[in-house]
Amino acid sequence: MPTHPPFRSFQDESGYLLGLVREAYPEALLERRRARLRRFWARKPAEGRLPYVVWDMRLRQEWPASPPEYTPLQHGLIWQLRVMAEHAAWDDDFLPTFSPGLVQATIPAYFGAVEMKTDQAVKVVPMIPEEEPGKAWSLPEIGYPPDSHGGRLLASMRYMRQLSGGALPISEADMQGPVSVAGHLWDVQGLLTAFYAAPDAVRHLLGRTAQAVIAFLRLMREAVDGHWSPCHCFPCIWMPPDAGVCLSEDLLAVISPDSTREFMNPALDQVGREFGGVLAHTCGNLLPAAPALAESQTVFGVNCSSSETDILKLAERTGSRFCYIIHHSGARAGVNDPGLPALDLEGQARLCREAFSDRLAGLPLLSPGRLDGDLDPARDGDRLRRALEI
Repeated sequence: MPTHPPFRSFQDESGYLLGLVREAYPEALLERRRARLRRFWARKPAEGRLPYVVWDMRLRQEWPASPPEYTPLQHGLIWQLRVMAEHAAWDDDFLPTFSPGLVQATIPAYFGAVEMKTDQAVKVVPMIPEEEPGKAWSLPEIGYPPDSHGGRLLASMRYMRQLSGGALPISEADMQGPVSVAGHLWDVQGLLTAFYAAPDAVRHLLGRTAQAVIAFLRLMREAVDGHWSPCHCFPCIWMPPDAGVCLSEDLLAVISPDSTREFMNPALDQVGREFGGVLAHTCGNLLPAAPALAESQTVFGVNCSSSETDILKLAERTGSRFCYIIHHSGARAGVNDPGLPALDLEGQARLCREAFSDRLAGLPLLSPGRLDGDLDPARDGDRLRRALEI
């Protein structure tokens, strides 16, 4: 294990870590990885092996304690830089990228929504009572002022840009799509009921939430002077700045194909037309909605978990219509489909190779879990690459 010196200031520590990252990822290596990933984002099948990223956020090296006067943002950036430096031991397709993180209330707050903290979670307080769908027509418009969640996220992205001098791209913040935002404003049960009881009000609301999403995406791109990787699912996967954007729409796992066509697709297409397309993420089982989602005009990719969606069936049903980012979680295996087993890294790699091979654009995200034991990048990296060869 390497040893690292103690530091007296954030400037010293961040400068040291940025130097380690630059040394560990020479430009020739980064360009080879970008070329492989550009091919993936263009929905072209892989050549030689599937692109992949091992996403292990645990730190294994002994790092000196940072000075206590760091701000929470500075502590988070030091942790991200340490993860980048350690990740260099894996010979995968990772590109060092800063991530601004997630605040679920960011887009709902555009309309004046506030958060409520409980013992178990932080949630957005709905603004549209189920019994008053008419309020969907008259929500206020607050925007993203500096003291809002959105304003603070934008400030943190500018700080990241300044810190690296443009050397590292900044990923998109964890962006919810228009339907998910509407689910916060109406609450999910109320929104799903309104699909049938007040469809015109839903369409109006989705037009506004899509515009709020578009506005924040534009602000993020401007905050980093266009030097972004517009993928948050997952931020460890580099995405060309002009390839589109990624949005989380977890309701894809619970709405019907008809509702996907009537509400989800138009809302995603409104965003997709502005940015050149959308990759849609969902937790849960994507399979029932996937063929209807494939009828969208602008959705070009999907991200879901092999622990919750049958990936072989998904690839068969939607084929080359999408590119596919596939993650996995042993804790979720079998929740939606008892036939889906918990997978270790090699099992996830082999599943994705079988599903996509040289026919479709697939990218497995390999997340170490309880089945993988103590991993060694040199030994296990070779094993995983072989499992992904096509």
